[in-house]
This record gives sequence, C-alpha cells and structure tokens, in this order.
Amino acid sequence: MSTTRCLLMILLVLCMSCISVKEVEGALWLAVHGETEEKISDLPDGEHTIHYSKSHPDERWRGRKWGEGEVKNGRREGRWVFYFPNGFPKKKTTYDRGFINGMTTYYYNRGWLRSRGMQLRSQRVGEWESWEWGEASDVR
Repeated sequence: MSTTRCLLMILLVLCMSCISVKEVEGALWLAVHGETEEKISDLPDGEHTIHYSKSHPDERWRGRKWGEGEVKNGRREGRWVFYFPNGFPKKKTTYDRGFINGMTTYYYNRGWLRSRGMQLRSQRVGEWESWEWGEASDVR
C-alpha cells in the first residue's frame, strides 16, 4: 500500500474515532518509516533476529525483539516467531518463499492462545480454532 494511501486511511480513522494526537503521530510515523530498522529484502541469507526501530513512536517497543527466523533470497523462509514488546510471542508460523504456508498460531499479549489454523500462500484455509483469553470459544 502506498504511503499516501496509508496516510489517507489514518486520517479517515482519526476523523471517525477519539484517538489522541500522539497516537496519530505514531501511526503516521509507522506508515512512513515502518516498524523495524532492518528490511527483510536487504538481509543476507541465514538466521536473523530483527528488532523494532530505536526511534519507534511507542517507547515501550524501541529496540525490542520484533521477530526471528531465516531469510533466504530476501524473503522469509521456514519457521518464524514474532513478538510483543513484553517478549511474549505474538505469532508463530512457517514461510515458504515469502508466503505463509502451514500452521499459524496467534497469541494474546500474555502468551495465551488466540487462534490457530492452516494458511496456504498467506490465505487462511480450513477450520480455525479460537480462544478468548485462554478459553476455547469456537471453530471456524
């Protein structure tokens, strides 16, 4: 998505909600700069640990681990884990040539399961299990 489009979407959301100016500034910063200092496409092949930008608008995230996994030919490959700033996993998934392929698990920010299911070429397929704060809620 282009930067202009992102900015327009952010302005629209701002007009429709009651978020603070600081939150808007942070969202604009992320739209322009991105969350991390490293770009996957610029990394050499091999295992990498990627961190949130040290100038991230939310100081709780600055310099903390963003994700870890293998990069091959400028794309994510194999098992990847993404993190919340508190260190708990946010998402665990498997990549094949830059696309999510296989079991994907999402977590709440305290480590409890949120949802789990299969993805093929980054699209959800089949039944997905969901949990609400650790309690099984439904299968979709």
